[in-house]
Amino acid sequence: MFYPLPMPLSEHERRLLAEMEEALSLDDPRLVLTLTGEPISPIRNKIIVGATLFLAGLAVLFGGLIAKTHRGGGTRLYRCALRRFADSGFALIASCAVTPWQWRKGG
Repeated sequence: MFYPLPMPLSEHERRLLAEMEEALSLDDPRLVLTLTGEPISPIRNKIIVGATLFLAGLAVLFGGLIAKTHRGGGTRLYRCALRRFADSGFALIASCAVTPWQWRKGG
């Protein structure tokens, strides 16, 4: 296909384009944000990451505790590993609780 080179806009066309953009941004701001690629809320991604890590921490914590109770006795090394697994889940949950204060400070 043949695409012609872009032509500069006249002053009247620039004014019309600016008016159309302004009307679009007033009419549908979410569409403008979607098309420009700007996030609606910058904190939204941080909240999603925090919630995901919190749920992962819960899964690890309860996974370790459930495996420890279902396994019965097991070896000492096995029980220690499950304890560390559950502890790492707790640490992940605790870090998710502290993270919002770090974000607020800008860290």
